[in-house]
Amino acid sequence: MDSDFETTEQSPVHATPHREGGRVPPGGIVCHPRWKGTDAAKAMQGKVRIVFEDDAGIVDFHPSHDKAVVYVTEGDLLTSQAYRKKLAKLKKAEKMKGIVLIDKTSMTVQYYLEIQKFVVLELGLVLLPVADQVEAGNLLVQMVNEENKSSCNPFLFKPKRSVSRDQAVLNTVQMIPKLGSVKAKSLLNRFKSIQRIQKASLEELSSVVGRANAQHVKTFLEEKVK
Repeated sequence: MDSDFETTEQSPVHATPHREGGRVPPGGIVCHPRWKGTDAAKAMQGKVRIVFEDDAGIVDFHPSHDKAVVYVTEGDLLTSQAYRKKLAKLKKAEKMKGIVLIDKTSMTVQYYLEIQKFVVLELGLVLLPVADQVEAGNLLVQMVNEENKSSCNPFLFKPKRSVSRDQAVLNTVQMIPKLGSVKAKSLLNRFKSIQRIQKASLEELSSVVGRANAQHVKTFLEEKVK
């Protein structure tokens, strides 16, 4: 094993790699070995300290000790549905904040709506689209750098909802047919979360977006859970 995963008794890692007291080294990122030699790894080379962890399990990248990133590539989307099981396991990772990167390309754009609903609505994870592995690598570097700044970090997922999560949820609500961005924001301002929107009655929704739009919302979210 070529891992340099540092340890401390205060902050155990509760998801893969599961090592008692494990922490990602400052300025570093822990990566699954399958990313060795890839464009994603090359994009990070020289910018952050890369540590390949043999026992990474389902997680592709740990930009910090409490964040786990799974990268769904174009190949994953085109060849199988196995990535769904990985994402479901990511959701269950104890005390880890799950982030999903997805290749949104001309080949995979047709799947984006479906996976966005699955990741954001059903699993409650953050979804970040990227154009390719180079963009993914640069985004991971940004996560590592932000983690080591004392200023506000949009990837920290503090009790206050982060910018990235807010935008992911808003983007999903805006997918509801004929709703639009203004009414989507009004729904989130009123109900605060997609789960509460799902539980709201037709009358409660109508008071915010009107009855016709309220019916679109109910239909869209009911189809999601079937």
